[in-house]
Amino acid sequence: MIMTVRQYNSQQMVKYQEACQRWEPLKGGFPCVSMYLFYTNRGNERQSGYILVYDRGARWARTKKELMKYNSITGEEGKK
Repeated sequence: MIMTVRQYNSQQMVKYQEACQRWEPLKGGFPCVSMYLFYTNRGNERQSGYILVYDRGARWARTKKELMKYNSITGEEGKK
């Protein structure tokens, strides 16, 4: 499934907050927000672009066309 980066980041922020609530200090590592959201090289949340969400993760690109090309080359099927 292809979605905007803002939609993806808002969905993932909810998942991150749920992970923080489930976290237990005695079991170790606190969830890292950078594993949930897409960021720029300067460390800010991405505000533009598109995300292809597939079974093993997600991929960011500037345009939908780039994602469709990537999808056709790799054969990754987006989540429906």
